[in-house]
Amino acid sequence: MTKGPRRGPPTTPQGHRTAAAQAHHTQKAGVMSNAPTITPTVAAHVLWMFDRGGYPPGTFIQRLLRAWDCADEGNAARLEMAYPEYGAAVNAAQHDPGGIARLQRIAEEGTE
Repeated sequence: MTKGPRRGPPTTPQGHRTAAAQAHHTQKAGVMSNAPTITPTVAAHVLWMFDRGGYPPGTFIQRLLRAWDCADEGNAARLEMAYPEYGAAVNAAQHDPGGIARLQRIAEEGTE
């Protein structure tokens, strides 16, 4: 269930960076951020979505992740606002070159 790369950081329908994209930018700048914490469970679910390990979530989360997979940028931003931990994990997997390894580390060790 992978999707082609998006251009630029994910944005809201108004053109602002999504929370996860802003947190990633802030983190790269060396500034403390209030980025959502990706739990080991969320990491495992998103890894499963990308067929990179993890384990399958329940039916609701499976459908949520499928919706994320086919969402355009505006709808992905809406999903991220409702489910920030999943948004941070999906963005890491899709946009961060070390995102999959980071999610695997979180899922296995419980730490970022």
